Amino acid sequence: MPAVEAWTEIVKVLFAATGSFCFVCASVLFGQTPTINRVVDAASFSTQLAPGSLANVIGANFGSSASIPVNVGGKVCAVLSVSAAQLQIQIAVDALLGPTTIQVGASAPFNISLTQFAPVLYSADGTGQGNVQAYHGSGAPVSLSSPASPNEVILIFAIGLGPTTPVVPTGAVPPSTPLVRTTAAPTVSVAGKPAPVAFSGLAPGQVGVHQINFIMRADATTGNQTISLTIGGAASNKLTLPDTTAPVISQLQNNYSYVPPGLPSYGIAEGAIFIIQGRNLANTSTPLVTNILYLPR
Repeated sequence: MPAVEAWTEIVKVLFAATGSFCFVCASVLFGQTPTINRVVDAASFSTQLAPGSLANVIGANFGSSASIPVNVGGKVCAVLSVSAAQLQIQIAVDALLGPTTIQVGASAPFNISLTQFAPVLYSADGTGQGNVQAYHGSGAPVSLSSPASPNEVILIFAIGLGPTTPVVPTGAVPPSTPLVRTTAAPTVSVAGKPAPVAFSGLAPGQVGVHQINFIMRADATTGNQTISLTIGGAASNKLTLPDTTAPVISQLQNNYSYVPPGLPSYGIAEGAIFIIQGRNLANTSTPLVTNILYLPR
């Protein structure tokens, strides 16, 4: 019997037995069953994984629908993005710790292991290496041309920081009010020394992503500083953070109108008094001058 006719007879038998030709049967018959080859974290692509963290599932035959079911140890995960060869998921926040398995649709179980904490810092270029993804308090990215400064509040992002208070359901977007904090306090290390942490919790509006606000060390020196994070005894990947002690000018404004750049009437006239805003402009402070004496010519 030719191969096509053989498959046709099998389909007829399955239909006669079940009354339907289900998707799973079709997947098995025509080689479309999802296959998992690797599961890695979504920031540095290592195999350290935690409940509630983001992961990339790499394989084949995942289709194009985010409704494809994914579970870890029987707990339903959230599918955030999908392609035929890769899924990005949020591991179920209530997944059990230790050795377990992950399944995509009717795939064979794939062995993974979960720990309470699996901290991973996001890199600026998305490769998991090089400079950390960091922002100034103004929201501008930290970069070689706009480095961090001593005593400045810096925002970095990570995954795998463990449980939160309150618990945010798998796949749900955390609110901005009230902020959702991590139950354990992380330590941020800059150049091998701890930096004060002002906030650690879920980034508002981002599923499974943690935000850490820390204060750059006062003794930080100019150059690329090594930065890492530890929480619950687990250490993150090590990246770099550009820093400078030199003056950094961010904005000039008229001393009286305070019109910001880009708006009508912005500008500094010849002879006008203006304000220089930035970082590292001086190491001391002086009182504001309110009375200016103009001498006659």
